[in-house]
Amino acid sequence: MQSRLDDLLPRDGRPRVRHECLGAGAGWLPFWLERHEEHWGGIPFGYDCPSTLPADWLFERQGFVALAPWETTAPDIAEIVSADCLVWGSGYPLPDLTDFPHEVDRVVNDARLSDEHKRQVLHANAAKLFRF
Repeated sequence: MQSRLDDLLPRDGRPRVRHECLGAGAGWLPFWLERHEEHWGGIPFGYDCPSTLPADWLFERQGFVALAPWETTAPDIAEIVSADCLVWGSGYPLPDLTDFPHEVDRVVNDARLSDEHKRQVLHANAAKLFRF
């Protein structure tokens, strides 16, 4: 699994390429980046190190993850990694979605997220990702 996750890591040689992980939530991101940081600049695992820049620096600029509607990790990820990489993800039409059409309320009503972070997560980052 590690080598497949490595393929999601943005490459510094292609700064316009966007990488997204949608449908898997976002709470795992700080741990995954920390694991990459352990290996960056050290002994490559599986193949040559894919980048000359650390994973957190690249992901913050080129990577995006979608929050699952039930996640409460957005403020933590915004603080640890960056709010620039978060987009809101809907659970529609999955059967475990119980609060449709109010699923966005978790982000809107999260007192730990600043208004600017809410704007990024709910609008600006998706516009950047899809180049709107």
